[in-house]
Amino acid sequence: MRYPGFIGSSNTLQSVNAACERTVNLYPEINEQKTAAENEIGALFMVPGLRLAVDLGSMPIRGMWTDSSGKLWAVSGYGLHSISAVDVATSVGTLRTLTGPVSMADNVTQLCVVDGRNGYIVTLADNTFGTIPKTSLQTGDGFKGATRVSFIDNYFVFNEPGTGRMYYTAIADGFDINGLDFWTAEGLPDNVRGHIVTNRDIIVGGDDSVEVYYNSSGSDNAFVRREGAFIEFGLASPFSLQKLANTVLWLGAGSNGSGVVWQLQGYQPVRVSTHAVEQALMSYGDMSGATAWAYADRGHQFYCLNVPGAPVTHCLDVSTGLWCERIDWVNGHEARFRAENHAFAYGKHYVGDWESGKIYTMDPDYARFDDDRIHWERTAPHLVKGLVRMRYDSFQLDMEVGREPEEGIDYNTSPPTYENTKDPQCTLEYSNDGGHSFGSPIFASIGKVGETRCQVKWTRLGSASNRVFRVRGSAPVRIAILGAEVHGSAGVS
Repeated sequence: MRYPGFIGSSNTLQSVNAACERTVNLYPEINEQKTAAENEIGALFMVPGLRLAVDLGSMPIRGMWTDSSGKLWAVSGYGLHSISAVDVATSVGTLRTLTGPVSMADNVTQLCVVDGRNGYIVTLADNTFGTIPKTSLQTGDGFKGATRVSFIDNYFVFNEPGTGRMYYTAIADGFDINGLDFWTAEGLPDNVRGHIVTNRDIIVGGDDSVEVYYNSSGSDNAFVRREGAFIEFGLASPFSLQKLANTVLWLGAGSNGSGVVWQLQGYQPVRVSTHAVEQALMSYGDMSGATAWAYADRGHQFYCLNVPGAPVTHCLDVSTGLWCERIDWVNGHEARFRAENHAFAYGKHYVGDWESGKIYTMDPDYARFDDDRIHWERTAPHLVKGLVRMRYDSFQLDMEVGREPEEGIDYNTSPPTYENTKDPQCTLEYSNDGGHSFGSPIFASIGKVGETRCQVKWTRLGSASNRVFRVRGSAPVRIAILGAEVHGSAGVS
């Protein structure tokens, strides 16, 4: 029979006996024409690989931005760099801080960078770098600090850290900040944590609330709160707020608790996280340092959320509503995925490394994360039939087989493991205790090059009243899983 629910998302609940599914470094793609075999909903495809594009040194990539001309910018440590279409980096300026996220925006003629305490301007015509003057004690004019910078209608807009105030520059000049050009988010007396512009609205997120402002072109203050657009769910972290699919998403917080991911639909918040994701987020502890990055590719819209200390990156595909996981693999253990931030430039998706100065391009035809293999996993739903003991005669993975190995791999000299390129393999493991523990991996070939009829099949798999199957692999070939077949009958083996 076709394995019910084999193509699906990550969904591990408070008790693995209830649900223990995982989809790691894979993502579901729904068959919109409903023509998949056995009425399967779709298939699982491997996430894009990461090709090294630029190495800016040992310090993490703090932020990236694509300006209005299409040029890519990145900050690593103290350094601000422009990056050309052929991935050549040029140092443009030096920031006054070494660590922590930065935010960038541009107004066609100027690029503005903020690092929390300082603001910087690059004149794009000649790459002249300067620091925005700090607030004058006499006039109140100048830069007051900012977690994030946004651009709307030729204004740069900032939040003043530790307050509920927003302030903005003169038109088309990031150096010119009048001390009277500010407003206060007053729906609730909370501090502004972050903000972002979408559809010519400024979404302003505080500790306990989110408000929406627009440019009214008023003589006293350019920006006015949009009535009926007050949301009593706050922002857990400034850089979890991201724009995607013509809306915004954020990791929520507030007086009643935190750990829910919200999406703005119109001016109403809609919960898009699941109980499984929320349970995982709450287990990580402090979420104030969480960051997110978002991108669109091949009809999918991904919101990818990182929480400090978490061993995985939780990724929502807004187009399907399904959550999966992305991981790196370090010394035999799962580790946080490398990407911390994202920019789309020169027709390519760039991501910055969270612990080094490496910038990668995401390549759907590449089966590695930099030099490392991509470890993928699908842990399927429980197979239970009235708690009757079932004998499992076979399990067969329905997948594309016989694919070419990754470029640059010596096909004939790889060691005889499941990473072998001469005869690439994957493993099957199964649990008889509801997903608490799994037996030893059993290997099977996924086809030498050209063996497009290879059967990925395991037999004589014992018996259980509650069985969970898990498949894993890291062979350097692109993976496409179409489903699974399992055969057996009531009784014992």
